[in-house]
Amino acid sequence: MKRFIDWALRFFFGTISRILYRMSYRDAHLVPKDQPFILACNHVTWIDSLLLQAACPRRIRFILTETFHRKPLVYMVSHNTQSIPVDKKKPRSAIRAAIAALKDGDVVGIYPEGGFTHDGSLREIQRGVEVMARGAGCVTVPVVIRGLFGSALALRKEWKKEHLWKKPWPRAQVTFGEPIGSDEISSEVLGERLKELLER
Repeated sequence: MKRFIDWALRFFFGTISRILYRMSYRDAHLVPKDQPFILACNHVTWIDSLLLQAACPRRIRFILTETFHRKPLVYMVSHNTQSIPVDKKKPRSAIRAAIAALKDGDVVGIYPEGGFTHDGSLREIQRGVEVMARGAGCVTVPVVIRGLFGSALALRKEWKKEHLWKKPWPRAQVTFGEPIGSDEISSEVLGERLKELLER
């Protein structure tokens, strides 16, 4: 049953991403096939997780806020994918849960900027990925989503109604980077790798 749910979700996400966003992938062969890893991505829109799951051949357990996790439509998906909710009052509990998931062989997805970009550029990288990677002794795979900033689903500081029809059907691209070892990972190193991928 678990395998069927994983397949059904990937099929659903993949179909939507290809039809609506004509999504393409680059360097997906860099994704580890049989070991746990952290997938660290820039954060542009509300559907970033959907696109990443469509691009990744393995199920991703995303770290997301408790508030977002409890939204009815989100919960149907996040519950079945065993997402890891973050209680803002107890953020360390999510880190511990993520480390446990990684030690069990899972893939954990996180947006290390801690929020959406407001201008298309990369925000400051937080230390959560470094703590998880060292705690679990696993690699981190940097990945970026390009082409969606400026579209209707991208958050902005000054959001206006006309953004609803601006760039309604953008072309999205997901690009994976070389895995970063747990002995090499830091917020600075991860930030540099993500910037390199965005500028490629």
